[in-house]
Order: sequence, then C-alpha cells, then structure tokens
Amino acid sequence: MTKLEITLREMIKKTILLTIIEVSISFFIYKFNSFWILYGSIGTISALLLMSTDIKKMAFYKKIPNGYFVRYAIYAFILFTAALVSKIALILSFIGLINLKIVPFITNKNL
Repeated sequence: MTKLEITLREMIKKTILLTIIEVSISFFIYKFNSFWILYGSIGTISALLLMSTDIKKMAFYKKIPNGYFVRYAIYAFILFTAALVSKIALILSFIGLINLKIVPFITNKNL
C-alpha cells in the first residue's frame, strides 16, 4: 500500500468521523435537515477519491486531468440541488463540503 493510499484512507476516516460529529451536534438545532451535512460530505469523499486518481495520473502524464473539472461539477451539483430545497439545506451542504478543507489540517502529516 502506497503512502498516498494510506493518507487517503486516513482522510476518509476522519471525514466520516467529522461528519458524524457535525450531524449529531446540528441535529439538536435543525432536526432532520442536519442530514444535508451528510450529502455534502458524500461530495467530499468523492472529491478525495478523485484527487487521489488525479495525483496518480499526474505522476505519469504531467498534465491536468479531467477529474479536476469533474470535482467542481460535483460541488456545483451538490450546492445547486441543496439550494433548490431550502437555504438551510444549502448552508448545511456547504458545511459538509468544507470538510474537504478541514480534514487535511487534522490528518497526520508523518505517514
């Protein structure tokens, strides 16, 4: 198992843990709307998986792969569909997507 795969697994585990914490805390305020955080976190996990495949491709081809644009299309789809439902859904989905920015800071850098 490569260092990239080990780091990816750790980041996915921490994303799931952070999502569980966020959903359980926000459940007291937003009730069942708090599951929109889970919707955003699914986008975060898919983005992490796409990033790892892009890193593998960039090691061989030395150009920007299409996964870069696919990731942003996923973000746009998640935020657009949440915005169609309500403002609270949009905000909570955004919180789930922000996990993509939080998780690298809490991941062990010494793997």
